[in-house]
Amino acid sequence: MAYEQLAGRLLDMRMDKEKTKAKPKKGYVAEANPYAVRKSGNKFQVIKKSTGEVRGTHATREKALRQFRLLEGVEHGWRPTGK
Repeated sequence: MAYEQLAGRLLDMRMDKEKTKAKPKKGYVAEANPYAVRKSGNKFQVIKKSTGEVRGTHATREKALRQFRLLEGVEHGWRPTGK
């Protein structure tokens, strides 16, 4: 095979590979997390970013993160079972 033919085949293979790469769906927007944990004095607050509403105040960061994960789950459709 001549060099030009080989180079042409390699270029074609690269272009085919690029065409098959996964692309995000049209209109897809990655959502940012709607809640945040912030320190206020010696307490930790869980706040809703869009409104600035304080959803809970905790003595430790671990407890604030527990509520943060709970609210995040509820936001995505999870329902508490009460167990």
